[in-house]
Amino acid sequence: MSEISTNLDWLERWQAQHHAVVTIETLETGGWMVVIDTGQRALDVTLANTRSDEAGWLSASVANGLFKGAGSSLDAILTTFRHWIEQRTYA
Repeated sequence: MSEISTNLDWLERWQAQHHAVVTIETLETGGWMVVIDTGQRALDVTLANTRSDEAGWLSASVANGLFKGAGSSLDAILTTFRHWIEQRTYA
């Protein structure tokens, strides 16, 4: 099983458990935008991750329980969200 299907399967299960609103879009400039409303308003900017290298680019943040990720790799965005959420007690 590829990593992307693993992350997508995980996100689907997590979304069903938490009834989160998940939006995945393509960007005109190439790449992806992912917005996930975790419903956890007490979660403020605990993640701010930006990188740009030969592997691509990624920008992710969380404010008021709203995860926003954009980057050249959908898998990298989902991995960032998954790692962030798995560190939380409600994962």
